[in-house]
Amino acid sequence: MTERQYFELDSDMSLAAKPWYVWENEKEIRSGVMTDRDLPFWGLPMDKTPKIKFDRKVVTRKLRDAYVVHTSMWMVNDRLRELLESIDPEAFVFAPIDMDYSNFDEPGPQFWLCDMVRFLDCVDESQSDVVYADNVPFKYYLKIKSMVVDEEKAGNAHAFRLKYSPLIQVVDELFVERMKEERIKGFSFKNMMRN
Repeated sequence: MTERQYFELDSDMSLAAKPWYVWENEKEIRSGVMTDRDLPFWGLPMDKTPKIKFDRKVVTRKLRDAYVVHTSMWMVNDRLRELLESIDPEAFVFAPIDMDYSNFDEPGPQFWLCDMVRFLDCVDESQSDVVYADNVPFKYYLKIKSMVVDEEKAGNAHAFRLKYSPLIQVVDELFVERMKEERIKGFSFKNMMRN
């Protein structure tokens, strides 16, 4: 049996930065909220719909499928939402965004706020190269130089965040293949496996 491959999911910095988005009511939504990484959308209330407008100050380029909103939250379009739900429906939650395309010639796609909500403790630390945080009263991975996954703990998960380093988002090769097949723009994938 072939060992599954795992990749760190991040934003694709090679893509053009324009057009970029402006989250118009972010301050209002964040006001008075104590964020909690264990809650969907870090505990931000989604009873107030996020209002986002693309800042088009240059000739329009094609919009990406995803934009990073926070270190672990994304703004994703309809087609990417459907793809993520088909790959791993339990890994993600979505909240609708009120999109303002008033500065475009015609409306664009619907976007959704997306958060990866599955946390796993599945790193085989004895076989992985992990840098731990010092002087903290809890276990925290500062950096993972290479990773071996305990497949029993990972189970059928295709996407997850690491329990001891929740800003690291991990996906497997099936996830990467599907994203590439659909030509999704906005993500990069760094192999995390031991060489």
